[in-house]
Amino acid sequence: AGHTYLNFLRKGPESDIALLRTRDMHFVGMSDPEQLKAFKDAPIIVGRKDIRDAINARRVVHHATELGEKVHLYYSRDYIARKPVSAEKQSALWSLTPGVCNDACGRLPLFAGMKVMISENIAFTHRAVNGAEGTVHSIEYEEDESGKRFAKIVYVRIPGAGQVCDDLERDIVPVIPQRQ
Repeated sequence: AGHTYLNFLRKGPESDIALLRTRDMHFVGMSDPEQLKAFKDAPIIVGRKDIRDAINARRVVHHATELGEKVHLYYSRDYIARKPVSAEKQSALWSLTPGVCNDACGRLPLFAGMKVMISENIAFTHRAVNGAEGTVHSIEYEEDESGKRFAKIVYVRIPGAGQVCDDLERDIVPVIPQRQ
C-alpha cells in the first residue's frame, strides 16, 4: 500500500500537478510579476544547509544593495585552552561548513540595516532575548593587517528595548561576541 501511495504522490492526477504549478515561483512570476513582491521577505525552507547558505548569501547581498550598504565579513578569533589558535588552524576553522561546525561558523556577513535575530538572552528588561528581532545599527570592529574584520560590538536596534545605556540612542542594544 505504501508504494502505491508514494507513486500517487510522485505522479499525481493532472489537477494536483496544475495546482502545484500555480505555487511554483517561476510560474507565479510569469503569470503575475506583481504578485512576486508579496514573497520578498518570505522564509525559504530547504533540506540542505549548503543550499540554505547559498540562498542566504544572495539575499544578504541583495538586501544590502537595496539599502546602499556594503556587506563585510566579520571573522571569529578562536582559542584552544585560552590560547589563540595558530594561523593555519584559524584558517581551517574559518573554512568549515555549517554542517560540520553546527552553524557556529567563523565568518559572519553583516551590514548596517541587516535584519538579525538575537539567539541568546542578553537583557530581559530590554527585550533583548532569544528570538527577538532587530536590525544592525552599527558595528565596532578591529581590522588586521590583511584587512580581515573582527567585530568588537554590534549595535542592534530592537524596537521597544528602551534606554539600554546612557550613551546610546533608545532601542539600541550592544551585542558583544562571546567565547564558547
